[in-house]
Amino acid sequence: MKQEIYKYYKSVLDETHLADAHAHLAPEAEWHSGHSDITDIFLYCLPDLISAGMSRDDLHLPTEGVPAFHASFGEPYRPDTRSNLEKWQVMKPYWPFVRKMGSGVHARRVMKLFFGAEDLTDETVEIFEKKLPDWKKTSYKELFSAYKIDRVMNVSLGGSRSNPPTDILEQQLYTDQFTQPVSRDTPYLLEKLTGIPIYSLDTYMEALDQFLESEVREGGMKGFKLHLTSFNRELKFDLVDKFDAEKALDKIFTSIPRGSLGSAFGHSYNEMRPLHDYLQNHLLGKAVELNVPVQIHTGTFGSSMGFNLPNSNPTLLTDTILRYPRVKFDLLHCGWPYARELGEMARSMDNVWINTTWLQILSPVAYKQFMKEWLLQIPINKIFGFGSDELNPLSTCACADVYRELCAQVFAELVEDNLLSEKEALFMIQRISKDNVYDHWNLKN
Repeated sequence: MKQEIYKYYKSVLDETHLADAHAHLAPEAEWHSGHSDITDIFLYCLPDLISAGMSRDDLHLPTEGVPAFHASFGEPYRPDTRSNLEKWQVMKPYWPFVRKMGSGVHARRVMKLFFGAEDLTDETVEIFEKKLPDWKKTSYKELFSAYKIDRVMNVSLGGSRSNPPTDILEQQLYTDQFTQPVSRDTPYLLEKLTGIPIYSLDTYMEALDQFLESEVREGGMKGFKLHLTSFNRELKFDLVDKFDAEKALDKIFTSIPRGSLGSAFGHSYNEMRPLHDYLQNHLLGKAVELNVPVQIHTGTFGSSMGFNLPNSNPTLLTDTILRYPRVKFDLLHCGWPYARELGEMARSMDNVWINTTWLQILSPVAYKQFMKEWLLQIPINKIFGFGSDELNPLSTCACADVYRELCAQVFAELVEDNLLSEKEALFMIQRISKDNVYDHWNLKN
């Protein structure tokens, strides 16, 4: 690759405004006031460090203690009060094994951009500790404007009541807690949110519909996010008999009443499968009615350590996608490692979009390889080139920096190989960086 061509496209991308196609940012007030430490910056390094030999009991993930993620280490959640330096001492023996992995490259990019450090060391951890409080005073708007990130398609875990949309954060409703109930907690929450007494499948559906309609039409939710299914069983939603769904829900209704000893115990995903399939199919029909896209986790389990990978193969969704031709399916993480299968799905199925978020962290080389393929294989308006999947704004900005660098390499190589003209490359850069997100979610500039 000729450096002058790369430098040209890097300069183009540096001036290109972006739309982040997937993130998990907390409300800005929590960014300013909430606890944050070095494990937030090194979120995606932690499972890689564990894979390299670090004990998962020595350093828990930041997602532990977040109810919607149901992350457990087998003991009651206790906030980790150790200092950044103490946590670093746990990571330090394993850091040389992962620092050149995509997650390590990204973490070091955060350190370089915001803390002036090239690597993680005893000395730079002290710099991080000293400078982080100042960065936490900075607004989302200031940070994202500096990196030309105009909008972020965020996932709202609590809906509009706890994480409403802003002029920068467009919110998608995290629906798992409502479509994958395993205990009395979910019917009780829906009762509180809607005021509708729930005592049957029909009343559950009535409350669910009222909640979804309110969140989209009044709460400003731009889409639905499906997440945890493939973490627990295969990503396939069969049509089921209503009576079978009712019987599964009745197991929840007839379990130990809330507030009682043992009432926190739930039922298994397999036991609740008829109910979950019934509710997920209903949710997709509701997406048609409300005209909102549906974002689904496919492929890698990321910050999970050990899993049944075939459960997340995006091809398992084929029947569901065919069943709902008017639903716009946004399939996350390139379906990695099933990226080639997802590429063919996006090419041949008009209601499938590829969301590349996270692949640039998982494997920068794979990101470049598949972007080169997809830009010449798939309609260009069906690719979301940039997504951070991050929980804090500093990491989101670092993702934007990495995205611009990798994409500049991709387009420089395609132009140098005479597969694209300069005009075609500039058009594609604009589409995958921002315009496709605005079109898909019907956003306004």
